[in-house]
Amino acid sequence: MNTHAKWIWAIGATAFLTACVARPETPPTVVDAEMSNEQLDPGDSFDLTFTLKTEEYQKVERVYLRGLPKNSVLAGTKTELAAPEGPVTNYDETITLQKPAADGLYEIELVVDYESIVFTAPVGSLEVNDIPSQITYSQFVPGSHVAADCYTPTRLLELQYTVFDENGAADMVSPVMTADASGHQDLVFFPHWEAVSWQGEAKGIVLKRPSDENSQEELVVDDVRINCEMPSQSLYDFKIMGQNVANPDGTSAIVESTSFRYYVE
Repeated sequence: MNTHAKWIWAIGATAFLTACVARPETPPTVVDAEMSNEQLDPGDSFDLTFTLKTEEYQKVERVYLRGLPKNSVLAGTKTELAAPEGPVTNYDETITLQKPAADGLYEIELVVDYESIVFTAPVGSLEVNDIPSQITYSQFVPGSHVAADCYTPTRLLELQYTVFDENGAADMVSPVMTADASGHQDLVFFPHWEAVSWQGEAKGIVLKRPSDENSQEELVVDDVRINCEMPSQSLYDFKIMGQNVANPDGTSAIVESTSFRYYVE
C-alpha cells in the first residue's frame, strides 16, 4: 500500500480559466488521498479515499478521475464521483478496472470542474499488469482439398485465428504462420516463407495482426494460397506464433497456437 499523505492542492495545481469567470476565493483542496493498491490485473479493484474541501461546494459541477486505461473506461470502469455534499466531503470509492485494460503505468488524477474552471490533483501511479495473450483458435477454411480435383496450380484459402487477451486483443504483435514439421513449407505456395528474426531466423509467413484494443477477443482472417498439386493422402501441420509485448518495460514473450492441419485427399 502506498499512501500519498496530506496532499494539498489548490490554485498552484493546474487551473484553466475561461473569460469572465472568477476564481473562488478559496480554491478546492484535497488532503489525505490514498490508493489501496498501485498494481492491478485487469478486473481487480482498488479503494480510493480522500477529503475534498471547498467552501463554495454548490458551484462544483463535476468530480471525476482521469488517466485510467482508455479501453477499460470504455468497458465501464467508474470515473465519475459524487459532487461534494458540503464544505468538507470525505470520499471512499472502490474502482474496479473493467476488462480489457491495457497494461502499462498510468498517472491518475482527480479533476474538479468548478463553474468552468478545471482544478486537477495527482492521485498516484497505477500499474496495470500484462496478461499474456492466447491464441485460442486457428484453422484453414476449408481445411482440405482433393488432389484429383486440382485444375489450377493453387487454391485460395482463409486462415483464421482468434486472439484472447485481457489487456486487449491488439496486445499480440508480429503474428506468423510456421510449419510444425519439417518439409511442410512446400505446401504453401504464396505468400512466400521468409526468415523471421525473433524466431531465430526460422521461416514463417507474416499474417495480419489483431487490431482491436477495446475487446478481449478478436478473430483475424487472412488469405493463404495453397499449392494444389501435392501428393494425395497427406497431412500437413502448422501453427501460429506471435509476440506479447509487456508495457512499460518492453519485455516480450512468444505466444503460439496448438497445431492445426491441412489434408490433401
